[in-house]
Amino acid sequence: MAVEAHQMADERPTRGLLTAAEPLRAGIEFAALGVSAWSLALAPRGDGHVVLVLPGLGASDRSTTVVRAYLRLLGYEALPWELERNVGFTRKWGALEARFMSVLEEAHAAGKEVSLVGQSLGGTMALRLNDRYPDRVRRVVTLGSPAAGSIVGVAPMARAAYRGLNGSPRITTIFSRTDGIVPWQLALRTDRDAEAIEVRSSHLGMGVNAGVLYAIADRLAEKGDKKFTAPPLLSAYFP
Repeated sequence: MAVEAHQMADERPTRGLLTAAEPLRAGIEFAALGVSAWSLALAPRGDGHVVLVLPGLGASDRSTTVVRAYLRLLGYEALPWELERNVGFTRKWGALEARFMSVLEEAHAAGKEVSLVGQSLGGTMALRLNDRYPDRVRRVVTLGSPAAGSIVGVAPMARAAYRGLNGSPRITTIFSRTDGIVPWQLALRTDRDAEAIEVRSSHLGMGVNAGVLYAIADRLAEKGDKKFTAPPLLSAYFP
């Protein structure tokens, strides 16, 4: 952690520039979607399972409109969180947990599984839900989210046993070294048994970035332990 703190301190001048450019960069990423639309259409099709999408701090369901629309086109039942703006754990956790349980109940009645996709703080909340209900969540995908909790300090043998009992990691963390809001070291945490995918993206633009959208779709469709491979047509989005 001391090394991470030192690295983040060294990157502060650059991060300040990245932060200032966040709105512009997100706008460019959104505009580029039109060019990448036909490439995104090549993503694996969904199996119809439910995906609850959680917005970041200060954002509402409007910020996840593109993610949900894309997942619906692929065949998923992508749902908004329906809790207005995300103002943090203190004021929203109880309502989110109730919303999650309601979604689970309806999905179970329809014979469907439930995955979680969260941007920034929404991803951290998705991780918390997964920690509390690990047997009720199919997969978690976080976008530029500061990870929290999990198997910190667990011995390698125990981690191997965990994988053996639970299969391949069901958590995917998508991060960017040019994230101007959340330092990439916080979004790429080694204290979780998770797969990490690096993208070229701003923080605010992760929900409209073609590379991120493809990665979300690919991971939601994966049922085994096959690692993510960036498609050639979208290689510019992946370092």
